[in-house]
Amino acid sequence: MVSKLVMADDEASPGPSGKAPARRWLPYRREKPGACLRLFLFHWAGASASAYAPWERLASSDVEVCSVQMPGREGFEFDGDQEGLEGLARAFVDEVGDLFRDGVGSVFFAHGTGTWLAFEVIRLLESARAALGDAEADEHGGSWSPPSAFYVSNFPAPDIPLDERPWPAISYLKDSEATRALCQTWRVPVAALRPPALQPMLAGLRSDFGLIDGHLRGPQDEEDGRAVRCPIRIFVSRDDPFVGPRRGQPALMDAWGRFTSAGQVEVDVFYGDHYYLVDRKMGEEVGRILMDRVQALADLLSFEL
Repeated sequence: MVSKLVMADDEASPGPSGKAPARRWLPYRREKPGACLRLFLFHWAGASASAYAPWERLASSDVEVCSVQMPGREGFEFDGDQEGLEGLARAFVDEVGDLFRDGVGSVFFAHGTGTWLAFEVIRLLESARAALGDAEADEHGGSWSPPSAFYVSNFPAPDIPLDERPWPAISYLKDSEATRALCQTWRVPVAALRPPALQPMLAGLRSDFGLIDGHLRGPQDEEDGRAVRCPIRIFVSRDDPFVGPRRGQPALMDAWGRFTSAGQVEVDVFYGDHYYLVDRKMGEEVGRILMDRVQALADLLSFEL
């Protein structure tokens, strides 16, 4: 459970990157005063928040797109004790939490390794809401509002045992071994791993994978014994080598159903491999499908308001 969350807004003191805390997590956010829903997008290892730039133009005036930036790229250096994935999620909620207390709803979408960070954030937000009574919520300006839906893309649930993961622990490998694993296992193009791009990319990937290589999370919260209340929806590409229905182990994606108490998990299957979102046409198709569903929820929220 969350005992204390320290809030920070865009007017707070800048970090080492020169950006205020909330802004460095959401560098491309364009505030929409009339929006009734925010779509938070979590990128995969080795990518950045700019990976979702094409989806911004697909959003209506009702939906504010918030692409989350992981530390260690584009000028964002994390200056605190991460304490693993949980610590990073806590830092995100501490610094961006005001956006979950202003009456605007939210939906999360995450691809690859970003799914585990997004899930940790959801756990914190739901715990914070449960921990705050009505009186304290009024005192601090309103109750916490966790996401209304969580879309996970091409990554297994976080309870997969360390010795059963179908990929090597990149953060523990030598450069030559890590390069081979990225090419053979993760299907990263060889051209992307040649000098001078090799060392910066390896450093970033080691940092990203370092957050998940030792991370293990069961479906139920350790304290209250419950799964999250947020509905989970699965997006998976057919030829993903780890979880795809043609070449991988789809049961690893199905396991996400144990992590929500909101009922049956719906699954959408797309063409492509692990990086299907990078393909221009497929990425746009996925973006449109996601945005249509987010818009339907935004319409419902707008009607209720």
